[in-house]
Amino acid sequence: MMTAAAETKWLQTLEKQRLEEATAKMQLNKDVAKLADRVKELELQLNQEKAEHNLTREGLQHLKVHFSSLHMSVDKSQLVHKDQLINWTY
Repeated sequence: MMTAAAETKWLQTLEKQRLEEATAKMQLNKDVAKLADRVKELELQLNQEKAEHNLTREGLQHLKVHFSSLHMSVDKSQLVHKDQLINWTY
């Protein structure tokens, strides 16, 4: 049989453990909420980047069609070769 002092100590230990568990659960819930907000943020950013990418791709396709329909009469000495492309800056 437990003494009153041992029982009190045991109850204090249990209460301390419950409090620590509650604190840990609250912190986990906060972390989950922050992560969910970040996921939403990143989804919005990704969707915006996809839309921008689609516009860029459509523009590039338009330029390909435009320039492929032009008649080329260029001096071959003015043409740029693939090995010269690495020297280009934008």
